[in-house]
Amino acid sequence: MSGLVSCVESAAIEARPARRLRKVVEVRADPESVFSYLDDVRNTGAHMQRGGMGGNLEFETLSENATGVGASHRWHGKVMGFRVDFTTLVTHWVKDREKAYHTVGEPRMVIMSEFEIRWALDPTELGTRISIDFGYQPPQPWVGRLIGTILGRRYGEWCLNMIMADATAALGPVLTPVG
Repeated sequence: MSGLVSCVESAAIEARPARRLRKVVEVRADPESVFSYLDDVRNTGAHMQRGGMGGNLEFETLSENATGVGASHRWHGKVMGFRVDFTTLVTHWVKDREKAYHTVGEPRMVIMSEFEIRWALDPTELGTRISIDFGYQPPQPWVGRLIGTILGRRYGEWCLNMIMADATAALGPVLTPVG
């Protein structure tokens, strides 16, 4: 089981009802290159640092290890004038295959109260199939729940599209957009 750990926290977030989105594409790159790119959270979170969706978040690594199970990262700043501050923890990591991470503690976000991202890589004849799942909970207060209901899915789709666009720009052309 080297490199493969599933934490109790990961099981707990999966047990909660969450809204889920999925995006699948195939790129012309080997799984090792794709994994190396996606495993760097600065790449998968680059859209949060470019000022998209009215914000620009700062990033910091909180753990000794930047990657692998137990890696923890913090994003903070302002989005659309609202303070945003959340920490993520890697709970599942299989080198060159898959990774899962989710928010921990008391995330402060605008249109969701917590999220989880999981991705898996499958080698194909021409490259690698990337499957990314994004699960989230709308905020609990009624105003946040209303905003989250209206914008949560749109924001989640935007995030997935940005992650995939950045990945395909860095790794090679999309061969087959699946979802």
